Amino acid sequence: GGYDVLINPNTLTHELYNGTDMARERFRHRYNVNPTFIEELQSMGMVFSGQAPTRRVMQISELPRSIHPFFLGSQFHPEYTSRPLRPNPCFLGFVRACLNSGRSLTFSLLHLKPTLASNTRITAVTPQP
Repeated sequence: GGYDVLINPNTLTHELYNGTDMARERFRHRYNVNPTFIEELQSMGMVFSGQAPTRRVMQISELPRSIHPFFLGSQFHPEYTSRPLRPNPCFLGFVRACLNSGRSLTFSLLHLKPTLASNTRITAVTPQP
């Protein structure tokens, strides 16, 4: 079902949701961040940018852009409210961040370089700049 999410100002989430202070999102489960660790996580740089309006339940977390260009996690499922021509703001923000990263999003076999280890075939595939 749908639940309200209170969005904190001056956050990536606030920007993605066009400055709105409240969004309605759909949840499937009710897993939560243990409230005992909220302050500790915040002291290490985690930003809880969305929470339940009436309880101390963190629903969106992010890292500042100074740490990562786009790091956002949610307890809700943005795919439940996305449509082909109207994506959820979280997905739209992710795609915009990828496009603005300056790296090519077109990967073909010509653009990939396999990294080989001694006892294995291909252990990782890394994009060529």
